[in-house]
Amino acid sequence: MRAPQDWHRDAVHVAYSNNDEAWRLTAVFCMRFVRGFDEQILEGLESTNPDIRYEAVLAAGNWEMDAAWQHVAALVTSKSFKEY
Repeated sequence: MRAPQDWHRDAVHVAYSNNDEAWRLTAVFCMRFVRGFDEQILEGLESTNPDIRYEAVLAAGNWEMDAAWQHVAALVTSKSFKEY
């Protein structure tokens, strides 16, 4: 994923659409390296799965997503983040 290929976008879409949480996590990880998933990254920031949220924060930072700032700031200042 760190050297994006044309077929990666479709593969990430398929993985993200899967109901299996491990596939969704893999997809959000890949979104850090493949452009065009802003909406899904924002969804990942609201996930109840901390691993997905973590990968979404990294992806949002990589793409310098202004729309993600509110979510990231809320995570950083939350009590549960400090305990994590």
